[in-house]
Amino acid sequence: MAEEKKFPNAKSDLERYNLLKGSADRVYRQNIDIPLTSKQIVEISTDLGVVQTTVTEMNEEIKYLKKEKKKQTAQIFKNLQTLAKGSNTEDCELFDFRDYTNNRVNTYNKDGDLIRGRKMLPEERQTTIFTEGLKEGTND
Repeated sequence: MAEEKKFPNAKSDLERYNLLKGSADRVYRQNIDIPLTSKQIVEISTDLGVVQTTVTEMNEEIKYLKKEKKKQTAQIFKNLQTLAKGSNTEDCELFDFRDYTNNRVNTYNKDGDLIRGRKMLPEERQTTIFTEGLKEGTND
């Protein structure tokens, strides 16, 4: 369809509008598709570029936040396990002492605190002159 304007000699858009409205057989409203101008295409494309950049930045931020939340959740879970267990796990040097009199093996930490005690196993009950000497505190 060729571009043909009704009342091309109108002095302004308002004058053209009034001429159209006054001489039309019927005036009504309807949605119609109007082709985009070059300027509109450029504006929309620019906006889409900005939106794409924003979406990319948001995706990166979401990845970072997910990673941080995962770390926080892991730490919270670890803290809950520690609370449930009632103790912290540490790498410590421990010292076992056999108590032949009470048939027990006691474990101490570097500060001399009793960590745990248990019944002596049958193979641990075997005494030698050397271990008996240590028990009595003799050096001979």
